[in-house]
Amino acid sequence: MNNLKDINLKDIEESGHDPKYINKVLEYCRYFDSDPLVIKDQIPIETNDINKLVQKWYADYINVSIEDILKIMNLANFMHIESLVELTCLKIATELKDKTPEEIKEKFDISGDSISDDSEDKDSTTVD
Repeated sequence: MNNLKDINLKDIEESGHDPKYINKVLEYCRYFDSDPLVIKDQIPIETNDINKLVQKWYADYINVSIEDILKIMNLANFMHIESLVELTCLKIATELKDKTPEEIKEKFDISGDSISDDSEDKDSTTVD
């Protein structure tokens, strides 16, 4: 589902999701109706620049904080908006590209040893 006419706003509003993110997702759906998202096939992802992977409007739309990306992703998943889930996942993948475990911990505000690495030299490990 990506189409506004398929969305039951009453159910969404009663779900307890923040209206800020409901409006953000509805903005996505309105735009998607006129210009559907096209993700350039690039597996594995060879860039950390979302602008090289999707149309400009979508890149600008998802250029928000990690916290906002995760909240948008959660709501898009709840609303069954697959293309928006894909966009948020792609954005997170570009944020992880070429990062060390320590950089990922910092970016996602993760504390402790939640991310571990089996190699002996942890500083040289990156996510490709």
